[in-house]
Amino acid sequence: MTIGERIRELRERRSYGQAELARLVGLTPNSVWAIEAGRQRPRPATLRKIAQLLRVPVEQLTQDDAHPEQEPEEWSIVEIVKRP
Repeated sequence: MTIGERIRELRERRSYGQAELARLVGLTPNSVWAIEAGRQRPRPATLRKIAQLLRVPVEQLTQDDAHPEQEPEEWSIVEIVKRP
């Protein structure tokens, strides 16, 4: 999942439209569209504003796409074996 896809998903969960998100973080609606579409990467300061508005850490938006973190419900149980 890309940064833009994460932003869109979280924005929709919080019931913000693109225009509203844009207004609240100081962007144009076209910029929000471009970020969500993956055509533009947000600047670090903008990314911090978006994360703050969406109430998530910046790292949640920027996690490595090649190794996404698992959701808690996907965690597997690991058995710890004590060796003699």
